[in-house]
Amino acid sequence: MHRISQGGEKGVRKTELKKEFQHTSIDDGIGSLIKNGDIVMDKKGTAYYLWRADDYTKYLLTTDTKFKLLYSRIEEMKTHLEAKIRNGDSSGDTGGTKNSSNDELGSFEGRNNSLDYSFGMDQISNLDKDKFRNEFDLVLRKCSGSSGWVLLSTIREEMERKYDLRREDFYAQVKEMTNREYNTYELSSGGIEGITVRGLLHGFVRCI
Repeated sequence: MHRISQGGEKGVRKTELKKEFQHTSIDDGIGSLIKNGDIVMDKKGTAYYLWRADDYTKYLLTTDTKFKLLYSRIEEMKTHLEAKIRNGDSSGDTGGTKNSSNDELGSFEGRNNSLDYSFGMDQISNLDKDKFRNEFDLVLRKCSGSSGWVLLSTIREEMERKYDLRREDFYAQVKEMTNREYNTYELSSGGIEGITVRGLLHGFVRCI
């Protein structure tokens, strides 16, 4: 963990770690740290790098425009809500604070909708493989930033807006599709949900 921390925003190449600790198996340790959310592994170019979670956020802020915009809006919302809560506590008007906070949240969600994509309101109970892939690719293209990586949870949420799709069905189809089309899709560990590959949760995807 200390060695990864030294990499800062640039991260540490995984192969370099393996060279430095060539007499020690580090894969299990890395997997445990990723699972606990202490570090993140992502691909830069053709190599995998490791970051502390905070450093990875800083890295994305300098390389991914969409992530930077979303992060700024979330921080703005957080500041507004904290200010409303402080003002409400000082005046004793907690009800007013709650209503104002809800108004702020609604305003934030409305502005954030400009980053969302409309997929219609029609609900379809089942998707065949070709239809699933077409819809998956559509969301992947629209949601990908400069790095190309998109959270699988983001794609699932967007597709659920149009289709009556259960989470387990979504990931079952993703697993089958990415295994079948391994030259088209690349998975990366991390995220809050996804599919398990070699014992690690993979929650990011991009087109190769």
